[in-house]
Amino acid sequence: MDRTLLIRLGLTALLILAYVVVAALEISPELIAPIIVIAIALILFVPMGRKGDRKR
Repeated sequence: MDRTLLIRLGLTALLILAYVVVAALEISPELIAPIIVIAIALILFVPMGRKGDRKR
């Protein structure tokens, strides 16, 4: 697997775990949930190019 993909999946897993903790502690999950969803969408769908990596 590509290193970038593994980093993205790891960050996504951490955000999901953070939401589970917030929901279990009942610390305003209505506010945190949309922020986490937006963060996951940004992590997974925003393209990240490497320096010097060009497709021909």
